[in-house]
Parts: sequence; C-alpha cells; structure tokens
Amino acid sequence: MKQIPLIIDMNNKALGVTVHEKSFSKESGIVTLQMQIVNYGLTGKTITAAFKQSNYETDPNPDTGPFSVVDNVISLVITADMVRFGNNNFQINFRTENSLEQSPVISWYINESISGAVATSGYVDALTSLINQVNQASDNANNLSASVSQTDTGATVTIVDKDGKQTTANLHHGVSPVITQEEIPNGYHITIRDTTGIHELDVLNGLPGYTPIKGTNYFTASEIAAIKTDIESDLVALSMIPAVSNIYTIDFSNRNSINIGIAISDIVAKTIVVINVPPRTEMYLELVYSYASAITWFFPSSAWQNGIVPNLVVGKTYRMAFFTSNGGVSWQCASTGGW
Repeated sequence: MKQIPLIIDMNNKALGVTVHEKSFSKESGIVTLQMQIVNYGLTGKTITAAFKQSNYETDPNPDTGPFSVVDNVISLVITADMVRFGNNNFQINFRTENSLEQSPVISWYINESISGAVATSGYVDALTSLINQVNQASDNANNLSASVSQTDTGATVTIVDKDGKQTTANLHHGVSPVITQEEIPNGYHITIRDTTGIHELDVLNGLPGYTPIKGTNYFTASEIAAIKTDIESDLVALSMIPAVSNIYTIDFSNRNSINIGIAISDIVAKTIVVINVPPRTEMYLELVYSYASAITWFFPSSAWQNGIVPNLVVGKTYRMAFFTSNGGVSWQCASTGGW
C-alpha cells in the first residue's frame, strides 16, 4: 500500500485531522506516520509531537529525536511511549526562540493491527512493547488459574494465583465508539460506529455564535431596566393611591403603562397630579366617586374626548384612560362607566 502523507494545513486549525490507514507504514517492521505541512515554512523551527493520552512529548533534538523532515513532509517513528490502544489525540509543536505554534488536533484510533516487528535503534516500537507485555503475561499465567462465568450484563472473571489468593473482576458489555470524519462541501460527514451499529450525520459550517454563560450579563444596565419596565407594565396590578393633603400624586416612574385606583373619601375638593412621566405612556384609572368632591385634573378640560367633561355621579365607579406621546405636555383622555 502506497503511503500518503496526512495533510496538515496550518492556516485552518478550526477542525481536527483524522489519521487514515494510508498515512502510516510498517516498512521494516517500524510504524511510521507521515505528515505534509502545507502553507507553512519549517526552516529554523524545532519540531515535537505532544500526545495527550500518554502525556508524552517527543525529543526536540533533531539528531536524536524520532522526526525526519524532507520537502515539508515530516516522518514520525511511533513508539510505545507515545500512543495507547483506542483513541489518541496529539498536536505537532513548532517552536522558535520566541514563539510556539501548534497544528490542528490530530486524531488516531489505534487497534492491535498497527504493529511492527523490529525496534528501531534507541526506541521501543509499538509491537515490541506489546510482545514484551504478552511474554510477561504468559509467564504470569503459568502460575495462575482463571475461570469465567456469564452474567446478565457481561461476565465475572476469577483469578487464583499460586499462593491461593483470589481476585474477582466484573466485566460489562461495551466498546469504545470509533468516530471518523470525511470532508464534504461546506462541512464534514461524521460516522460513528458503536455496539448498536453505524450512525451518520453531516456537520455544516455556520455563522459565528456564542454559548451563554451562567452569571454573565449580556445587556447593559439601561437595557435591563427597559426590559424590566416593559414586563412590569404588562403585569402591573391595580394600585390604589391615597390623597395627601387632598392631593393625589400619580408617579409613573417612567413606566410605559400603569393601572391606578382612586377612591374619593370626602367632599373636600381634590387635585390629581402626575410626576415622572416618560415620553410615551398610558394610564388606566378606576375612579370610585363616593362623595361630591370637585376634582382638578392634570390637563385642561379640552383634553377629554370630544371636549366633553364626564358628568360624575356620586356613588358610581368610572373607568378612565389617559394617553400622552410627548412626556405629559398634552393628553388624550376618555371616560366610561357610571356603574
């Protein structure tokens, strides 16, 4: 099988890169991964590979390290210290005296089929390490006896050593999913293989966005106040206000809508005034006219609908509406009721 270098584009780091089976070879029994760096110069840079799962970074010395570079193609000898069976994530580090740049995250799913036969000088490759582990396990097995019993969720393994010490482990059904991605127009095709079968989906490029974070304010104080005012205006209940020295003071508090109640409690003349009127607002007033009290309003009589001042009858209740679009300079007023 011809070895095809894995393409590493240093100008596009948003999406990861997946190692495919043609990216590595096993010539002379040594597992070697090839990566071609595009749109990026390697001259004067020290190169290392940092593997996440094994917490291992390669030797940066070009004379002793596992890298070779020819025509922007990096060949990396894979050793047992670097990778683990299953999912592996790593990045290529490019260092100068004053800077560090990293490649996109490279993903590599490794199973037992990736193996070599001979260790390169100065390193233990993946297969040699595996052979050593198998030999050690074989030696230990000569002094062990084991039994396996099936359970509803998996199996129970019991091991007894030469001294009669018994160890029991419960194994459950399951397998790590294998995830691969394939570039498609404007995105990627993702394939997930697990115990239930194959699952596929397309991930398409979209517009930039953000994820809301708990406890973070995304609005200014004035924007929050405006939102709060609108909500309160929609939900405000009837608020009865008392007279102070025969004056009813209605405080709009810059709200866009208020619902007010006034109950005339005696025959003494009353005055109604308004304060803190926003540029545009409305007020709904429930007037309980229990006594024949003269009322001085906060607007001229011509503001009443059709210029007709309501004829208030003692013992009746009236519903009135008041509107302004210029901060209370002028009003439009209407009255109904007499219940």
